[in-house]
Amino acid sequence: MKTVFRSFTWVAFFCVAVTIVTAMPRACFAQSAGKIIEASVRALGGAKAMQRIRSADWEGTIREDNGADIGEFTLITAAPGEFYREFVLGPEQIAEACNASSCWSEQGSGNLYTLFGSEEKRAEATGRYLNFSLANYKKLKIQASYAGTENVDGKPADVVELTIPPGEKRRVYFDRATHFIVKETIEAAEGPPSEAKSSGQLSKVASAGSFGGAEEIDYADYCAVQGVMEPFQLTIQQDGRTFQVAVNRISFNAAVNASTFDFPNLSKKPLPDIAVLLTAVDKNQKQIDEIQKDYGCMKLEEDDNVNGKGEITKRTTTLYQISYIHGNEMARKIEVDGKPLSAAEEQKEDERLQKEVARYDKEAADPNPKKNDDDVGISDFLRVSRFTNPRWERFRGQDVVVFDFGPNPNYKPEKLVDKFIYDLVGTVWVDPQAEDIARLEARFDNSFKIGGGVLASLQKGSAFQFEQSRVNNEVWLPSYDEVHVGAKFLLVKTFRANVIDHYYDYQKFHVATQQKIAPPQKR
Repeated sequence: MKTVFRSFTWVAFFCVAVTIVTAMPRACFAQSAGKIIEASVRALGGAKAMQRIRSADWEGTIREDNGADIGEFTLITAAPGEFYREFVLGPEQIAEACNASSCWSEQGSGNLYTLFGSEEKRAEATGRYLNFSLANYKKLKIQASYAGTENVDGKPADVVELTIPPGEKRRVYFDRATHFIVKETIEAAEGPPSEAKSSGQLSKVASAGSFGGAEEIDYADYCAVQGVMEPFQLTIQQDGRTFQVAVNRISFNAAVNASTFDFPNLSKKPLPDIAVLLTAVDKNQKQIDEIQKDYGCMKLEEDDNVNGKGEITKRTTTLYQISYIHGNEMARKIEVDGKPLSAAEEQKEDERLQKEVARYDKEAADPNPKKNDDDVGISDFLRVSRFTNPRWERFRGQDVVVFDFGPNPNYKPEKLVDKFIYDLVGTVWVDPQAEDIARLEARFDNSFKIGGGVLASLQKGSAFQFEQSRVNNEVWLPSYDEVHVGAKFLLVKTFRANVIDHYYDYQKFHVATQQKIAPPQKR
């Protein structure tokens, strides 16, 4: 299959897990941290009462310190991880949300964009935390460690540091007398922000709810709501600004419209039919392959072994020289951990690549090519998945169509490849003019099992991302991909790893079959 979907066949994705060599140790929680959390859960109403809450709706007012304007505050949550949070203060406004497939943000009036990278991970973690995750923190694999005692407003508080998957670190302060949460600090998201934020397109009130920077929230005035204690006074500090939130109403388990968490459709520009668009992308791939064969670049691969705490225990970096043939990536190894290959290793690389070229030439010459059952193609997604929430966005300077995908409830998967797709949820960015995919991200919403899980299984949350950049204004070419795998083998061994590829220094020239390319200048 000659699309970016082909770049992540289910076998290739699973093989990443097979090659991991470091077992993940069992996550352990500090005993004192566990007792502090359990005492707080009891004081707030008990785990059973919290677990019965499937949705929450908060309404209130917001005022900036020393400011005259009074605005509106809204927070809506739905288990297990959906939320919508909005601040409106005079002409300033910000909204952020996560649904089951993607997260998005609105900065200012109509400046909408889908979150990805570090901001998306933090938003997903925030959604899980807001849905009473402390009542189930062990089940949700939230790591908790005791961080000592500090004073909050002159009163002693126990501090617990939380690491919330997939990417948020939060310090929670529990009042020693009441066991209520009186303060939280949230670390800034690591890594580059989403494109719209990096472009400076922010309303000033973004500091009240932005996922990019560090944030501090103080809680006070706890009152009972349907048997659960909730704070009715919030103080939010970020970026040198302080906002006071007075909560007027909190309700639990009221009906929530699923569209609340979806990307708002504010554009009057008509959207293409997603199935038709993807079919056009599939048909256009031959033309893309023809253009792509004249390009070469460098690829730096970072392969990390990760323990149960998310810490990198070993990193291997490999530099490759990339060319393309018949739509397939040809990767010639240049260096490992900064050291060039020996003469003997270079000869082995030459021999390996020559065999690959011969195989791809043979496949391309076959008038009746056989489809590999392991390939995941667009036609498979059209059959197995449901596409929702389409919208227009700006990505890498181009107008693109973005949509979410997830399992089609009307389809019952039978083949292994269909089951693989059925368990995936994610988001796709498509350039409709170039008829190519600019970005794709997906994760397993359930564990993907082989042999009923006895042979192997990919853990829930295993994910991959694929991103391209427009080169010479004629073709989208790979710029970044990322794979995060958690896998268990034979019901015993559990492994985790991250693999990240950076593509750079594209040069245009024709690549002959047996010709070696002079490596582009390394960054």
